[in-house]
Amino acid sequence: MRTRVTRLAVALTAAAIAVPSAVLFAAQASGAPDARPAPVVRATPGPHVLPFAKKLRSPRPRLAARPKKLDIPASIDGCDHAYGTAGQCVPWDFPKLAKGETRCDWIRAHKLAGITVNNPRDRHRLDPDRNGIACDS
Repeated sequence: MRTRVTRLAVALTAAAIAVPSAVLFAAQASGAPDARPAPVVRATPGPHVLPFAKKLRSPRPRLAARPKKLDIPASIDGCDHAYGTAGQCVPWDFPKLAKGETRCDWIRAHKLAGITVNNPRDRHRLDPDRNGIACDS
């Protein structure tokens, strides 16, 4: 008999770990030794509002009017995106070049030779043979 009670106690201990306490109390009330009634929750707590917060009243804030759509120029970052990829920057306005120097010389000096021309307009005239590659000739 004693080993049976010990096994029951071990089983109830394991159940207490794996099963919520309400289920455990119901099992013990059904005839298990040391039966305890299930705890009863009778009230729910109300919201905690500090006394000074009840006196605070303010008008509803007015929302600002939606901003008008802005026209952002293509050259906002100083790069002409008709040339190269996203990580390459051909300047929208080239710096003042030395006498006899061309824009392609500037492109080669900044290791941008061979970049693609993405716009057929070729604003800087960097692709005279119109093969889609700037400063290749």
